[in-house]
Amino acid sequence: MTQATLRPLLQDATHTTPAVRFEPEQGLLSLVGRAMPIDAGLFFEPLLRFIERYARQPAAQTVFVCHLDYFNSGSSMLLGRLFAMLNQVPNLRVEWRYHPDDEDLLEAGQEFAHICHQPFTYVPTPD
Repeated sequence: MTQATLRPLLQDATHTTPAVRFEPEQGLLSLVGRAMPIDAGLFFEPLLRFIERYARQPAAQTVFVCHLDYFNSGSSMLLGRLFAMLNQVPNLRVEWRYHPDDEDLLEAGQEFAHICHQPFTYVPTPD
């Protein structure tokens, strides 16, 4: 599958899932909101499949924006898998956005950076 045939993956946020904006033509991957789905595997599986296909022919530059204000343990495990898969995407950088008063989210981003050996930028983002 080529980049031209890989369609964007766009999902609006819900009370339990983040907004997903995976736009291959723009080299933009983003998750924004809360990740606490009842079945984390069901939510994250399409995202993982998308990244696997995208990594075969990515945009010249890719940015992954992760701005989650909360995620549960099931989501954390699958986010770890997602970050590991991002190692397959060349010329990728990660923007980890977090509320400046939330040290737990900053530390979570630092832990994911150990899994994803791509450049990480930590961006404090007030609401």
